[in-house]
Amino acid sequence: MKYEDTGVVYELMDPYKRAAQIAARATAGNLTGRGFVELEWTRGESVYVVKQRVTFNTQNDLCIGFVVEGLGTKNIVLDRMRLQAEIRAKAHAALGMDEIDAFRYSANIAIDNAAMVFNDMATLGIRPVVFGQHLAVGASEWFQNQERWNGLIHGTVVACNVVGCTWGCGETPTLKGIVEKDAAELSGSSWGMCTLNQLICCNIAHGDRIILIPSSGVHANGLTMCRSIADSLPKGYYTSMNDGRPFGDGLLQPTALYGPMVEACQNAGAEIHYAVNITGHGWRKLMRAIEPFVYIIDKVPDPQPVFRFIQKHGKASKRDMYADFNMGAGFALFVPPESVPIVEEIGRVKKMPVLDAGYIEKRGDEKRVEIRPIKEVFEGKELEVR
Repeated sequence: MKYEDTGVVYELMDPYKRAAQIAARATAGNLTGRGFVELEWTRGESVYVVKQRVTFNTQNDLCIGFVVEGLGTKNIVLDRMRLQAEIRAKAHAALGMDEIDAFRYSANIAIDNAAMVFNDMATLGIRPVVFGQHLAVGASEWFQNQERWNGLIHGTVVACNVVGCTWGCGETPTLKGIVEKDAAELSGSSWGMCTLNQLICCNIAHGDRIILIPSSGVHANGLTMCRSIADSLPKGYYTSMNDGRPFGDGLLQPTALYGPMVEACQNAGAEIHYAVNITGHGWRKLMRAIEPFVYIIDKVPDPQPVFRFIQKHGKASKRDMYADFNMGAGFALFVPPESVPIVEEIGRVKKMPVLDAGYIEKRGDEKRVEIRPIKEVFEGKELEVR
């Protein structure tokens, strides 16, 4: 199964993103009336950044970044698990709702939602200041499940405390006719800041090392395919993986938050030339930078059991898995060789053991990702997000 077979086709979606970015550039002149200028190169990056116009382009100039992101369909996994639990409870009196921890899983989903925003901000070194949550439901009765929404509140607070920002606002509309009756759409936004010398610019150089930071699982990408797999299995989300846990539990592990790791590396003196949040488009995201480079991977992390389960039951090739999933690596830092020991030490302290996975070469206009352990190559034309 290819990810596009589930109805999520990046080749159809990405042209809108590129067209929107072109149109949005025409609004940049409006910033001057507010005392700001844009850092034009950040358009198309994971976070958009503007800078105070009234300063003198010093390293202490204040930069402000803004991100809007969505959770996707991961919360549907929990909804389906609850429904399956109810069916199982009717068939087997000994099995009931106590086999699903709705509060914990809802908290995990809220962390996922916030992480989609915060991890994008971390790619340019932006430190979150204020977070806003958007929770749209199809019917107001959705809020009758207090355990579920208490979990969402708890998880959002946890995520904000981890990255050091405040949860300042939100919106909870009932969108009957747009959102399905028993469903909810969860998303968020945040603004943050850093000084110009803290901003991670695109300074990739020949010889840079590729440092991979581990993921906690699928995070929040590829869930449409995962849901299709669960629907095809007799036990659905309760099908056991190789480690004995249910498939649904593997999917509902919370996304790792990378901002504190990036900030600690910078504070310790690591020189970060670029950073990538490995989300949709999988390992193809490693070549997100506009300038052409060849990204050579010599080592890959051992993917969590949930990825092996997805590959087996989704009948996906190894190439397809690395094209669309993080495969155990959730974030990447491109650093000069002398900064590798610093990042490795911070990884040990933060309990995020990093992998010095490969290196970057400049070969004229060549642009691709070579994953040598699995003998796969992704060409530059396979990632067109801007």
